[in-house]
Amino acid sequence: MASTPAVYPASHEQALERVMRVIDLIVARPQITDEDAVAALMRDGIGEVDAELLIRFVPCGLSFALLKLLGLSKFPSTYQVQNAAGQWVELPLAAEHYFSTALGVGYDVTTRGYTERVSKAGFQAVTLRSAEMNAVNQYFESGGTREGLAGSTLGPPTFIGLTAEQIAAGR
Repeated sequence: MASTPAVYPASHEQALERVMRVIDLIVARPQITDEDAVAALMRDGIGEVDAELLIRFVPCGLSFALLKLLGLSKFPSTYQVQNAAGQWVELPLAAEHYFSTALGVGYDVTTRGYTERVSKAGFQAVTLRSAEMNAVNQYFESGGTREGLAGSTLGPPTFIGLTAEQIAAGR
């Protein structure tokens, strides 16, 4: 029987605080680049690897919640990064507290509605940064339907510029 991976960060409060910091940052500056967002998070005392993961996982997690609302039912359980040798490695999303926390925030918004802190415009600004929403938008622009989307399978998020070893060392 496979063991459940340890969740990082262990503290839900810390994960939620950081996820909301990313949302606030993007809401305040929707056109901010990923590089500038990472630098801003690092200035707030967040380590580089965590900052990189937050900038990737927050839009992804919020997008997964929105895609579920749109009817998609097949979601990946892993994400992909390269290792130092350039080989692709799959890591469990369940071990990424930033992802699961962002997913929870996304579910709250998609089931309970927008809030003062996460407005419609803010939610859109964050989700539109994800590769998943870009792919779905292209699908709809090319004539795809919600019924077709419901039968689709979403592949694992793929992160470039961050290695499996960097992630492991940041834990």
